Amino acid sequence: MNNADKQCVFCNAYLFEDDDVVYCPECGAPHHRECYFKTGQCALQSKHGTDEQYKKPEPKLQEPEEPVSDYKVFEQNEEQGDTPFTRININMPNIDPSINLDDTINSFTIRDVMSFIFVNPIRYIKKFLDFSKGAKVSWNWLAFLFPAPWLFLRKQYKSGFLALIVCVASTVLSIPFSAELNDMMANSDGSYYTLLNNMMLSFDLSSIPVFLSAMLGTLIDAAVRILCGLFGDKLYYSHVFGKLKTLKEREDFEFSAAQLRQAGGVNMWAALGCMIALQYIPVIISMFIL
Repeated sequence: MNNADKQCVFCNAYLFEDDDVVYCPECGAPHHRECYFKTGQCALQSKHGTDEQYKKPEPKLQEPEEPVSDYKVFEQNEEQGDTPFTRININMPNIDPSINLDDTINSFTIRDVMSFIFVNPIRYIKKFLDFSKGAKVSWNWLAFLFPAPWLFLRKQYKSGFLALIVCVASTVLSIPFSAELNDMMANSDGSYYTLLNNMMLSFDLSSIPVFLSAMLGTLIDAAVRILCGLFGDKLYYSHVFGKLKTLKEREDFEFSAAQLRQAGGVNMWAALGCMIALQYIPVIISMFIL
């Protein structure tokens, strides 16, 4: 008999598998054989027939495991080609009970769309549901703060290259003014009054194009950020379902979670490369125009 988690009712010591154990024939209380013979009877004899009589502990029932969907999104192993950036294991049905994975958006199940999005899918699914009902705009802070890198991150390479070129151009337009401002700061005593005075003294007709160029660059940069913030999610919505339709037409593509994640997901290296380009391309260009 299994003695795990049982104690001798006489000495209160835990009983082990190899202990010589006897049980009271009336109440079933466990004793070491030696302890039982010391008293010649059950150590709880006085409690027999009362409410305090020893009761055999009921066997612990193993709690049934929570059913897990066969759609274990974001769980990849090395054979599926995961990377340090994709080691995420989330049981999708428990993330947001309001979302039914078997519902469809543009004839694709939410299950498949979430596999394709892969990173932060709940946010985008909610946005996509709004777009499918007629919404035109939303707000994406990441797209606003990092327009070109965000587009590359989400594998929207054509739009990303366009945003990269525009962002670089806006920075280049501001380089002459930044250079003049740096010279003024170098020749001032560090006070705002002296800096402002130097700006006023040096301002002439030749400074107007430099100033206007900087203003234009600032406006272009602000416009790109605001447009990406407002329409970035809508652009990604079109990208996702356009890509899914293309994949569905391919005979060699299986609509499995692993393949959808590989086709979609994010590209951290592309986003990092874009940020490096934004940092250094204007510097290289300034070497030739200054």
